[in-house]
Amino acid sequence: MNYPPFCDIILVRIHGSSLEKVKEISQELYRLLIKYRNNNLLIYKPIPSPIDKIQNVYRWRIVIKGRLNKNAVDIINKVLNDVQNKRDKNVSIVVDSNPSNMM
Repeated sequence: MNYPPFCDIILVRIHGSSLEKVKEISQELYRLLIKYRNNNLLIYKPIPSPIDKIQNVYRWRIVIKGRLNKNAVDIINKVLNDVQNKRDKNVSIVVDSNPSNMM
């Protein structure tokens, strides 16, 4: 397994007040990421964050490993735009490249 600085880690955080909506958006993001990915990206299935609920906000995450180049950024942007129209307004999506904390 490669770790920074030899590869990049992209952490996609999904959080909201409804567990069902957070799970649904997480699975849709994962499905689209797998559909559009290239061979340089390793995409892990969505899972609850280590601390999965804080103040009635459910938190899930998707971890992506690979080189963060223009192609990878284009894939992530396309997927986020596709999901943007389907997601509930109470669900937030945050993308963090090479996070200092994986929580």
